[in-house]
Amino acid sequence: MSLYSSTIRSEHTVHAQQDGKYYGGRRQTLMPPKKTPVATEFLNTAYTDIESMWYVCKTTITDIITKRVPFKLTCSKYTNPLMNHTIKRTIRRKQKAFKKARKSNSKRDRDRYKRLQKEVQWDTRRARRRYIV
Repeated sequence: MSLYSSTIRSEHTVHAQQDGKYYGGRRQTLMPPKKTPVATEFLNTAYTDIESMWYVCKTTITDIITKRVPFKLTCSKYTNPLMNHTIKRTIRRKQKAFKKARKSNSKRDRDRYKRLQKEVQWDTRRARRRYIV
């Protein structure tokens, strides 16, 4: 038994690979990396100086990145100039009251939710009027 394997059950062995992770089942052998056409072209070309070597390496890597690496377009965080922390707080209180009213189904909780709903509406309208003027 090697240093990197441990037996969990008699028929199942867990092995550590080179990256430190454990994989169950049969031991997977680590294959040497294949030489790609890019690597063979780079190795077979006779370069005159280090600058041309660096330029080829850099352009190849950037081409591979632009073609193969997935990317995600992001946008800036949405900020509403009308909203402030007091309005956000009352909205959160209203949402909590709605959840409680839906769960308990009592008249008191529904009335609290309706009152907070009107308060939020009034606050947002007042903030909008202040913003426009």
